Amino acid sequence: MNLKLQDAKFDYNILQVLEKIYVVSRHKGNQFDFNDYNSLGDTENIPMKNPEKEDEFLKRIQDLGAIKLIYPSNTTIEFSCLEIIHPRFNEVYKKFNKPSVFLEKKQKQQSNDNSAQPKQLINKDSQGDYFYNTDRISMMRKTLHYDIFDILYSIKDQNGFASYEDIEKELRKRGWDSIDQSESRNKRITNALYQQLFRFVKIGKGSLKNKTPDGRKLIDIQRGRGLQLNTYTV
Repeated sequence: MNLKLQDAKFDYNILQVLEKIYVVSRHKGNQFDFNDYNSLGDTENIPMKNPEKEDEFLKRIQDLGAIKLIYPSNTTIEFSCLEIIHPRFNEVYKKFNKPSVFLEKKQKQQSNDNSAQPKQLINKDSQGDYFYNTDRISMMRKTLHYDIFDILYSIKDQNGFASYEDIEKELRKRGWDSIDQSESRNKRITNALYQQLFRFVKIGKGSLKNKTPDGRKLIDIQRGRGLQLNTYTV
């Protein structure tokens, strides 16, 4: 005896099984056997909470008149064939294919988790241009401050740090004069930041500031050691 559709309560397990049937039917048609159905695991977007009760969920869908389970004459444990009943299947699917409290909570939790993840503050495109959030950082190529910024972005470690020595090596590769004395080398690098990068470089309608939205320095100058680029913000 078929159940009344309006009396059916939402159950995301039922929706998962309906989606599973729908996916198989796209490849096998409106009638397919148990092996075709069983070879497909849980759908990714709605994992089944009680997979051990899948047969029960199938029978509930059959009671709603959406499918017909055909069993071999010698068993009632596993169906040998499943037939989709149209248009009833579509009616049942539409009934269950709606947000549930469970899914809304899950989506809200995922949104909260994503918002808690660090966000990339500085990005570089394929043309070599840099962006602060979505605003282009207007820097002329082949300038000392651009090369230092580009080198720092390219060779920094997982903490955003690059040593003065390593930055100097890369500057040499780009044709800049070699400075062997460490104090003079470090001063050239820091002067390029203070006197050029954070003085003349524009971003949007203003100047690029050595500050991130969460209050840290964009480039933290570690005296005698090197530079740390804070490319992530929370």
